Amino acid sequence: MPAFARLLGPGQIHDSGGAVVPAAAWRTTKTFDLFRVLALAEGQPVPMSKLTHLFWPTADTERAGTSLRTATSQIRKVLGTETVERVGAGLALRDVWVDVAAYRALVGRIEEVHDQPAQVIHLAEESEVLYGGDLDVADADCRVLTEARDELRRQRIQVLLDAAAAAGRCADWHRSLDFAQRAGTVEPSDRSTRAVMRAWFAMGETARCVEEFERLRRHLADTYGIDPSAQTRAQYLQVVRSCAEWPPRETTVGRESEIRQVRSALEAFLLGPDGPRGVVWLVGEPGSGRETVARDAARSLMLPIAYPPAGDEAGAIVELFPDQGALTPGLMAMVQGLAEDRHRVAIVPVSRMPRDGVGGCGAVVEVPPLGRHDFRRLVALVLQAEPTDQLAEELHAATGGLPGKACRETRRRLEAGELTWAPAGVDAAPSTTTRRAKALRALATIPFVFLGVLGGESGVLVEATGMVTEERGRHPAAAAGH
Repeated sequence: MPAFARLLGPGQIHDSGGAVVPAAAWRTTKTFDLFRVLALAEGQPVPMSKLTHLFWPTADTERAGTSLRTATSQIRKVLGTETVERVGAGLALRDVWVDVAAYRALVGRIEEVHDQPAQVIHLAEESEVLYGGDLDVADADCRVLTEARDELRRQRIQVLLDAAAAAGRCADWHRSLDFAQRAGTVEPSDRSTRAVMRAWFAMGETARCVEEFERLRRHLADTYGIDPSAQTRAQYLQVVRSCAEWPPRETTVGRESEIRQVRSALEAFLLGPDGPRGVVWLVGEPGSGRETVARDAARSLMLPIAYPPAGDEAGAIVELFPDQGALTPGLMAMVQGLAEDRHRVAIVPVSRMPRDGVGGCGAVVEVPPLGRHDFRRLVALVLQAEPTDQLAEELHAATGGLPGKACRETRRRLEAGELTWAPAGVDAAPSTTTRRAKALRALATIPFVFLGVLGGESGVLVEATGMVTEERGRHPAAAAGH
């Protein structure tokens, strides 16, 4: 009966009689490590000069040779006289079953049947049973063992990812997810994250896809100071594009075009060959809703925003600056430099552009006043009733069509009792306050939920100082994720 060696995981060695070899039987750590190096060679001879240099690098040739013979004699004593054989100028292990050799053979078979998904899955499961854990090198001072541990770990990750892809081809997404998550547990990487995202997305769990991307992004930033690969970012954007209506978000009024432009710029910067970096200049007057345009565009891509930009909000790669006023060449260079250094996309509201534009320093999105149709819709949302033509024109003239100013002015008139009901809708009240004007003042105390962009430069939900919003429906595939 051959000796039996499990090197993976906790490890356990059986002699030719089937008895477990206690750790003390090896006498020294170097003797046990010598056995493991020979076992990893899978029966091939290892040059004795390599072994002496590996374990006794500071000893002279005669002393190192003596130490090698002593260690070899102890291995033969523990496992049997025929287990270590001299082959030319080397030593080889004989008649010992080694789990690493069996595992490597399974890996080779998986490569051979890569076009047979059912076979790949079966062999991967078998290899996972055999792989009891990483090769233990905690007490070893041996480069060969450390390299073997790392190589076996890479092989296991490859096997798990191959199995995840094979299960996906069989539409067995739960098993695909299991394989991919095991690979990510061994070592979080772009490849394992993409595999996990594919499985979650196939099962309709869009929120989990986003969580996996964010987890990888934070891990890479904290550990290596880098961003996810372009391929991973592209897969992330593919997920969120297919779920444009998820998560449910508030509807802005009259800013659909601006939000699309900012979103397109963010996508282009995220997929840049050098990683996420760039600047989006939002040009408009204070109160035009630039901040909420930025927030809604980022939200549509499920990207967190860091505000103020010096913060580190969950590893956000999109930074929102406060209003910078008129854009100058110096400000342009400074923000561009910050975006390059931090590997982030900066969204910067400004009131005026330089005469010569920005050249190649970012994307420019104009946020003009609302047109009359959108302005009237905005006022109606704030009032929760249709305004008369005259009132809509008065408010448009008083606020210049800026949504933030429109919300504040409409609110002020409600509270002051300057609005009343008329057959054609809500209108300016006469000079004497009527009962209906009092009723409208009472109505003004009712809390409505408003979106910041329509109510000014706030990016959070506020009461009736901003603009009322409408809810969009949840994407069916994403609904399963909650």
